[in-house]
Amino acid sequence: MRFLLFFIAFYCSLITFSQKPYSIQMAESQARNLFSSEWNSSSGMLAYSIAALAEQYPEEKSLYEVAKSYIDSLILESGEIKNFQKGKLEQILPGKAILKFWENENTENKEKYKKCSDWLHSYLVMSYPRIKKNIAKTGFLHEEFYPNQMWLEDLYASSAFYAQWQEKFDSGNRAAWSDIAVQFLLFQKQAYNDIMQLTYPYWSADPQDINSFWAVKKGIYSGTAQLFTSLSTGYLFAALIETMEAMPNDMAGYNQLKTYLNQIAEGVIAWQDEASGCWYQLINYDSSKTGECGSANYLESTSSSLLTYGLLKGVRTGLLDADKYKSKAEKAYNGLISTFISEKDGNLTLKDATGNIGVGNSSSMDKDGTIEYYLCSPDAIKHDNDIKAISAFILASLEYERINK
Repeated sequence: MRFLLFFIAFYCSLITFSQKPYSIQMAESQARNLFSSEWNSSSGMLAYSIAALAEQYPEEKSLYEVAKSYIDSLILESGEIKNFQKGKLEQILPGKAILKFWENENTENKEKYKKCSDWLHSYLVMSYPRIKKNIAKTGFLHEEFYPNQMWLEDLYASSAFYAQWQEKFDSGNRAAWSDIAVQFLLFQKQAYNDIMQLTYPYWSADPQDINSFWAVKKGIYSGTAQLFTSLSTGYLFAALIETMEAMPNDMAGYNQLKTYLNQIAEGVIAWQDEASGCWYQLINYDSSKTGECGSANYLESTSSSLLTYGLLKGVRTGLLDADKYKSKAEKAYNGLISTFISEKDGNLTLKDATGNIGVGNSSSMDKDGTIEYYLCSPDAIKHDNDIKAISAFILASLEYERINK
């Protein structure tokens, strides 16, 4: 009997040992089917996560080729991008994948990737519209149809790329690093709530404008959205970790960013769900918060993956204190697996991702940023295998696997 138990335990350990890492399992299960035929932030984020996976697991060449094929199909030999939409900050995000392909390629494509990343950088820094109000004149505009607005999610799309490009090609440019830092510090100054330890997801420098109908009109948080979301917090956290990883620590703004990072990290663990280790869509509420339609606040997979990624990467890079945050990070990762992952026929599914959440402008005033919007609107309907949720989960898994290899 004792021998039988030993054999079972030994066999189970072999199965566990031989099992592929979750990052690879998820990419093999879902990634090939999710790339679009257009240049957009969702496919760009997936390409970035797959390129990161291939760096960590060089043997996964087929996955790498799928992601590279997506990028290659949209870049001309000149480095120009097919169907690039100017005036949308999220269009910068695929540039993070291009930088990884530039770094890893030794083919004739390498120069094409360099030209493309240079063009994106030049467009962002020299041509992309900025806030016109003096209160935030250096801030990048969310979109041209959202005048004088900044959104946290754009920091992941644009500022992280900006920092990664600077690190590779112009790391000593103090003015550029200051410009990068100010994108975050504007949010810290205008939209960080030190009591809640959270940053409001949207901010308008002109809250009286009809396109900012959702904004608080008066008081200390004038211009901010009304509620906090875990998704925007996740993008902010991941963006700041990636930016600071690239930024030399003797550059202007580094110490201020470190202070802000610690503030964000405190809020992240303060609102981590004790039971699951994950985070609710409306981050400072639990499932007892319901909308008039009866739908309850829910644990959300994209944001939980992003926040887990931020904690794990922060610990691994030394940007966050391991003694304080490592156990929280590992609890979060285990929570991702137990809360959101299911397996059938060898394929993984990632459930409970929110829809395309965001406030509106004068032409979409149903997107008002209220509890009813976040819990009862069509945008709030949960769905499986969301492309950004998959990407964030892969990134979180890669960090967990590096720490625990």
